[in-house]
Amino acid sequence: MAVWFHGQGGTRDNRMNRRWLNALRENGWAIASSDFRLTAWGSPLSVEDTRSLVLWATNLTGVTPTLWIAGSMGSATSLNALNHSDVPRPRCWYGTMPVVDLQSVSNVPGADEQIKIAWNGSVPPAWNPVLNIAALPRDILYRVVTSRGDTQVPAIANGERLVAELQANGATATLYQAVGEHGDDSHFNSTDLQSFAERC
Repeated sequence: MAVWFHGQGGTRDNRMNRRWLNALRENGWAIASSDFRLTAWGSPLSVEDTRSLVLWATNLTGVTPTLWIAGSMGSATSLNALNHSDVPRPRCWYGTMPVVDLQSVSNVPGADEQIKIAWNGSVPPAWNPVLNIAALPRDILYRVVTSRGDTQVPAIANGERLVAELQANGATATLYQAVGEHGDDSHFNSTDLQSFAERC
């Protein structure tokens, strides 16, 4: 079983009927998701939603999700859940266009105002994932998809930094270089996702 963390403006149904996630279902995966407060940007409420969703899915199926898949803003929610919740951890984490540094996304339309609302002001350092990479579990396999052409969620400050620091801390983290701007189709490579999922 997998959990899908949608990006900004998405809902639990975001990308659910697209080839990228359908390829997983065709190979036997069930995928659980939530609205995660829509534009919560990794807030404690979205972390609590993560815990509730994982426990609900586990109770319903008898299977604890082994793969977390995060897109853009959803990466902040999932990474904060790993660091700030007792939610059962997955074996694998897959992030595409991941938002890791909440202070680096001013080019994302509406992000600054949404983050301000979600956090009732500024993001506490303990809850900005980029400042807490060293605390992430080292026994999880990480896969990051990012593009140097992404001007909204800069790869160097987000996905590439996540991979570099995870590797430096002894975790297994790999990088897939996509191309183009944020949301380009190359960020949703179903073959890459399926190949990674098979390891989970």
